[in-house]
This record gives sequence, C-alpha cells and structure tokens, in this order.
Amino acid sequence: MSEEDQTIESNAGPLEKVGHAVLRRFGPTCPEGGSTHEEQRVLTAEEQLQLKSIVRWTVFRAALIGALSAVAAAVAAIYAEKYYAEEFVTYWLVFGGVSLLAAALEVGFLYFDALRAVHRISAASDVELFPEGDDRSRMAGIMVRAAMELPNPPDRDPYVNPFRKASKWRLLLGALVYKGKVLVTNALAKVLVRKILLRGAARAWLEFVAVPVTAAWNAVICFWVLREARIRAIGPSAVVERLPGWLGDASAELAESAQRAVGVCVSASRDLHPNHLRMLEWMRENTGVEVSEKADDDVLFYDSLEKLDNAERQRLFDVLAMAIVIDGKVSMRESDILHQAIGEDCTGRLKRMLHQFRKGQGVMAAR
Repeated sequence: MSEEDQTIESNAGPLEKVGHAVLRRFGPTCPEGGSTHEEQRVLTAEEQLQLKSIVRWTVFRAALIGALSAVAAAVAAIYAEKYYAEEFVTYWLVFGGVSLLAAALEVGFLYFDALRAVHRISAASDVELFPEGDDRSRMAGIMVRAAMELPNPPDRDPYVNPFRKASKWRLLLGALVYKGKVLVTNALAKVLVRKILLRGAARAWLEFVAVPVTAAWNAVICFWVLREARIRAIGPSAVVERLPGWLGDASAELAESAQRAVGVCVSASRDLHPNHLRMLEWMRENTGVEVSEKADDDVLFYDSLEKLDNAERQRLFDVLAMAIVIDGKVSMRESDILHQAIGEDCTGRLKRMLHQFRKGQGVMAAR
C-alpha cells in the first residue's frame, strides 16, 4: 500500500469523524491479514452470496425502521387531532415532538446500520479499513462517505475539477430535489388517497399512507448506499488487475491520453469518485507521466487521440471504458465520449461491463 493511502484523514468533517469512530469500534475487517485494497481481487461466488446477504438484511432493516417511524408519527397525529385539535401549542408539542423523536431515532439507526454494513462488506471483500492501526485511514474515509451519503471531496486531485463545466444552479437544484423527495412523495400519496377514497372513510387512515412510502424509500436509498460501498471496496483491485496490462509499457502519448480519459469522465459525471482518483494515481506512479494542463478538457483529450497508433488507441478505449464504469454508473455524457472516440455506439457493451463490475467480476476489455 502506498504511503499516501495510509495517510490519516485529519481534515474530515465532524460527521465523518463520528463515522470513523463507529467503524473503528467494529474492529479490523481483516484480522488475519488478507489482501490490501490495491492488490488484485476478484470476488468468489461464495463472497458474492455473502455480499448479497449483507445487502438484503440491511435493506430489510432500513425499510422496517422507516415503517416504524412513520407509524409513530401517524399515531401521534391521530391522537393530537382527537384530543388537542383546538389547542394549537399542545397539538404541535405532541405531534411534532413524537415525529421529531421518531425521525431522529430513524436517522441514527440508518447511519449506524449502514456503517455496520460497509464494515461487513469490506470484510467480505477482504479490504482492510484500518491498515497498521490507523485511526482514520483514507480507505475508511471512502467507505464512511458512502455509508453516510457524504459527497466526495471535489478538490482531492490538483488537475481534475469535476465541477469545471457544471452549472451552479443545476447543482443546487439537484440537492434541493434530493432533500425534498420524501416530503413530496408523501404529500402526493395523501392527495391521491383523498381523491380515490371517500373523505370520511380515508380520514382516520390518511396519516398511515406515509408508512409504506417511507419504508419503500428507505429500502431504495439503503440499496443504493450499499451498492456504492461495494463499488468502492472492489474498485481499487480492478484498477490493479487491469491497468498494468493496458498501460504497463505505455508511451508518453498513451499515458497522457489515458489520464485525460479519466479526467473527461470525471468532468462528465461531475464527481471525483475514489475509484477515478485511484486510476489517476496509479497512472502517475507507474507511467512516469503527469498531465497537469487541463487534464479534464474534452477537446485536448480528442486531440491526444491523433498522436496514437491503432494498437495504442485500442488500449486507450479499454482505459476509457473502465473509467466510465468504475464509479458504478454510466451517464449519457460518458457514453457520448466513448461513442465519439471510437466512432460507434457502445451503450450495450458499457451496460454489460457495468453489470459485470457490479457483480465483483472485474472490468472486461471494451472491445
């Protein structure tokens, strides 16, 4: 493991530090040694089944705690409506107090259980989160941010800026939509109940509409969180498994194009994913080339293709496809980059690569 990968994340925020502390209390993920997260690692069928079991039960618990929280709020609303409908302050003390307490317990449990799940995922993937006794290692920080849905730091790379071409208004709108989707979903569900059912019949049960909605939403979010954690756990091994064969003896021109390929994917996805960062670090450490001028500029990337012969282009297309799928998703903008580079539509191929990678079977060649 490189010295940089062992660096303690001292600049972590308060919430992230709490996550580190919780993970640390769970103990080492590989007490008997095992491979580091840089070594080749393709999951076995048994390990894949173990990961599925971890995800399945964690998602079930997320749905259950969401349902219980919504039930508590619904009961409080009905009780307050029945006994304190004319007393505004008392009504909101009862309803608001119970709802707030239920929500706080729900969020606390979801964070704790997600951290416990990513610890188990790391152990099943044979990834040590605290190498050599580090209290807050880089890999632990990567997994904590996945579990707690914290954004990836956009400034971890000096030459690649994920927001260089992103609209600030668009980023703000995306954040507001994410924060408000549960509230909007619940409100729409209640409106539908009022329209479909008789007002008198629906009145007593209207508050319980949020129960299945909240449970389902918690399950979906939990599944996304754990999928992201799994991708972060297996991503570095995929890098070390493939890049030496594609770039081990790369010319300076191919090494430059490869770094630009990752840079344009980061710019297209608007996220400096830890697996992208690991790809860039490996390239700089092992090719002797460091692209510092507009490493995420798509025009310079396409210009760099002209310097490569046919064999080098094929290797570059493999690197580009890997950069597209290694963050666990394929955007239309990223597909367009590969389409323009190769000259043909590779959407189907990218989807198959993504499916294989998510299953822990590594990253196959693009062509």
